[in-house]
Parts: sequence; structure tokens; C-alpha cells
Amino acid sequence: MNYLQLDDPSLPIIAYASMPGNIIHHSLSLFYNKNEKAMNSHHYICNTLSTEPKLTFDQKKALHSLTQLQPYGYTALQLSAWQGMFYEEHEEALIYLSKKGLSSEQAIEIVSNLSIDEAQGIAEGLARNDVLQLNANQIKSLSALQDYGLTVEHLRNCQLPKGLQFGPAHQQALCFLIKEKQMNPEVAIAEINQLGSDGAYAIATGLCRSQVLGLNRYQHKTLLKLQQYGLTAEHLRSWQLPSDEKEFYNGHKDALIYLLQVRNLSPENAIKEINAVTSGQAAGIAKGLMRTEVIGLQEEQVNSLIDLREKGFSEFPAEHLKQWQGAYFSTSHKNALINLVEKRHYKSAAAVAEINNLNEFEARSIAENNLTRDEVLGFNGWQIRLLARLKNKGFTYSHMRSWQAPNESEHFLAGLNDAVIYLIKKGMKAEDVISEINGLTNNQAARLVKGETREQILNCASSLRP
Repeated sequence: MNYLQLDDPSLPIIAYASMPGNIIHHSLSLFYNKNEKAMNSHHYICNTLSTEPKLTFDQKKALHSLTQLQPYGYTALQLSAWQGMFYEEHEEALIYLSKKGLSSEQAIEIVSNLSIDEAQGIAEGLARNDVLQLNANQIKSLSALQDYGLTVEHLRNCQLPKGLQFGPAHQQALCFLIKEKQMNPEVAIAEINQLGSDGAYAIATGLCRSQVLGLNRYQHKTLLKLQQYGLTAEHLRSWQLPSDEKEFYNGHKDALIYLLQVRNLSPENAIKEINAVTSGQAAGIAKGLMRTEVIGLQEEQVNSLIDLREKGFSEFPAEHLKQWQGAYFSTSHKNALINLVEKRHYKSAAAVAEINNLNEFEARSIAENNLTRDEVLGFNGWQIRLLARLKNKGFTYSHMRSWQAPNESEHFLAGLNDAVIYLIKKGMKAEDVISEINGLTNNQAARLVKGETREQILNCASSLRP
């Protein structure tokens, strides 16, 4: 190995020549400042390598901590050879171990190749073997609770559902049980055994194990909110699932809060009110609708009823919405229905009939373009937008329905759209416009905009035929 050494044989080795130049300079400067004899000697040998090894990102970070670590005996040479990641937590761990009386070599051996959380555990007094057996949240638990008797063995004995790790919620639960509830570690570990993150979080917020088992996070939140009103875990476990949902959701929680706090129902009757009700339907109950009104409605139908009631249409019957025909009632259908009732003064039954069997795009066009059912039904986007644009120009859905495609594969697209606008602007009547474009493809119609006549376009097409 090559060395960098002063020519006075009585002086010690300073640094390896394979270290980058700035480290050599730094090491020499430190040495000269402490050794006047070395500083006065101008004769030294630098046996350097032609290429310098590159430092890793973490080794560079370790060297940046030299100022903080040097008083504890750490050198640039040691830090330039650092193994693994290096963060502030590693620096704190090294300083902690040095204060405990370990040499820099011993401390580096313990802290190198540790993760941030493992290094933090060392800085808080944990042993290397302990932190290597635990994940980040277990390390944090042990650091916070070792003075309360929690050990590595306790944490290793904690059993969790398959595939789940000890997470932040488990850490919070242990801290709550041991610090706030003053449980001994064995009992606290038993309290969170086999609980997922939701159950552990519920424990951390004040529920006991018997209250969280078999319930999901929305039920936990409901219980925390309503246990003072007499609601129990058993009430929630007795709730009946709707056929098309698998869980108790936020809408069910809000409905129970409304039923117990506003309508003053007993917990038993409140649960019956939301039995077999979807979350969307339950959200309607939470807004004041009755169970009989929401049963059988899709979520956006429920939202339509809520919005109409809030806008003052209190007499709009839920039964009319249940007569709507179609597969999926979307937000666009809801907006169309409200537009028809509020802006165009349709009666409830007529408004529902107006959007029967419309797809989402057709429904949206009624709401956004102020069109009617006849003006959207069966038309594509180009046709609907054109009708909305030319509605005041005498171009109607009847004209559009009289358009004849040249073949089954040709649809009304940009070329035909632009041709209609062009011809209307030229002053041509709507029925004449349709006659002009009937039987033309989009490419042919685009040529009308360039000034060619229908006859020229058709004659050209005829001459190209074999």
C-alpha cells in the first residue's frame, strides 16, 4: 500500500496516498497545526497513485461530519471508508457510543451498514443486535418504552395478521396502552395481537380490544363517536350488509350519527334503519331522507334527490326517480335532471322521462348545452355540439336526422361538421345544407369548404371509379 509520509522518520504516517487530494490536504493541515516540527520541514515524500478512487455519496456525507466527529477521535481516513448509508442519525449514534467510552473503531463497527432508524435506535441506547431484529416502528417503540419495561422479546412475540408488519398504528397503540393506560408490556402486546393497522389505531384512540375485533375502521370511528349515545360494538356487528357492498363505509357512519344525534333513535332502531342499505343510500339518510325513499336508488339518484330538496323542490318524489330506465345513473344524469327541473321547470315525472335510457354523454349534453331529449338521442358528439351551436340558426335535430350517410361505416365527423357551418354561414337554408352534404364522406364534405361544388366532387368521384 502507498503512503504519504514526512521525510523525518521520527514522524508518524499521516494518511494513505490513495485518499483524494482534498482529504490529504486536510489531514496534513490538521497535523501541521499540532506539530510545529512538521510544519517547518519542507522535505517530504508524496508517493501518490496516478488515479484516485471515487468516494460514494454517503462517504462524502460522512466526511462532511468530520468537524463534529473529530473531537471524539474520528479521522478523515475512517470516514472516507464508511460502509452503508450515512445520515444525521448515524453521526448521533457515533457520538453517543464515543461518549459511552467506545473507541472510534468500535463505534464505527457498530453503526456502519445500519439504516436510519437502526442508527437512531443506537443513539437512544439500544444494542446493535436489538435493532437488527426490529423494523423501524418497533425500534421507535422500544426507544420510547424501554424505561417502562418493554423489551425486544416483547416485540418479537407480537403476532400480526399474515403479511402485515408492525406499523405506526401498532406503535401508537403500545405507547397509549403502556403510558396512558399503564398496562404492563405483556398485557399491552396481548391487546394488539393479530390486529391490523385499523384495529391498532382504534386502540390508540381509546377503544379496547373487544370493541375493535370484527369491525372495520369506519365502524371504529362510529363507535368512538356514538358510544356515549349507547351504541356498542355488538350493535355494529349486527348490521346487515347490502347485497352489492362488502363493508360498512363512511356513508353508514354519517347516517348513524344523524339518526342517533338528530332523530334521537335508539341504537337498535338506527341499525335497523341502515340494514342492507348501501353507503350511497346511507348518505341520503344522513341528509334527512327516509329509508323508504333511498331503498332502490343508485348513489347519484340519491344525490339528485338531496340536491333537489336543498334547492326547494321538497315535493319531488323518490318514486319518480325509481321509475328511471337505464343501466347506470351518472353525475351527468343528475345534472340533466336538476337542469330540467330547476331551469326549465319540468315536472318531476316529465324530467325523469326526458333522461330515460340516455347514455352519459347524451345526458351531459342536455345539462350543458340546454338541449332536449330529441336533440341528443342517437347523435354522436359532433352532431350534438353542432346542434347546440346552430340552434338559433334554424338548424334542428329534424334536419340532422334526415342526413344520409354514404355507407354504414361513415359517421358524422369533422369534415361534415365544418361543411355544415360553412354552408350555413353562406346563407344556405338548413334543408338545403342537408341536401348538399347527403351521401358525401367527411373527406368529400371538407372540399366544399375549399370552394368546390357538390357536382364537382361527385363527378370527380365518378371519374375515379374503374
